[in-house]
Amino acid sequence: MPPSVLAPATGVRSYWEAAEGGVGVLRRMVEEADLFSAVAAAALDRLHFDRGTGDDKNATCTQACYECILSYSNQQDHRLLDRHLVRDLLLELAASMATKRHGGRDYEARYQWLKNLTDSRSELERRFIEHLYKTRCDLPDEAQKALTEVNTIPDFSITRASTPASSAMGQSMMIPRKKRKVSQCAVSSATMNTA
Repeated sequence: MPPSVLAPATGVRSYWEAAEGGVGVLRRMVEEADLFSAVAAAALDRLHFDRGTGDDKNATCTQACYECILSYSNQQDHRLLDRHLVRDLLLELAASMATKRHGGRDYEARYQWLKNLTDSRSELERRFIEHLYKTRCDLPDEAQKALTEVNTIPDFSITRASTPASSAMGQSMMIPRKKRKVSQCAVSSATMNTA
């Protein structure tokens, strides 16, 4: 994967796969919330930095060495390579997790939008969406959207199964990491006290 392109005004980072059509690496890094941070942590290890503190674990490697990023194939660039230049970015990425944006909204904005769409008479709907938000589980795509073909209005619906993976990949973001497996969201949501 090529290096990120950082837009200075927005702080947005863009990543892409170099292989034509991609090989699915970027898709996995967005769909598996902890994978992006695991790759960043592995890079910190490779560059002789402590993955938790960023402390230098190899004082003899001042900028780069053959144990970390130097190779015979990049000899012409050896004078430009400095492992210290990416340390802070890798620490930030190692302490984050990937989430998808839906409808142009980040996680916080989508939560507020869904919360405003809940039925004002339904305490259960508000508690359910609040539970998903507090546990950082995937939020529904829609709320109170009429399904005319079956003459009903479900409280919440998820429509992203029909969304092409490429559009989901183009709308990813990073949020602070909270250690938890995705399957725990489904279990905790299903067992939420409704009394």
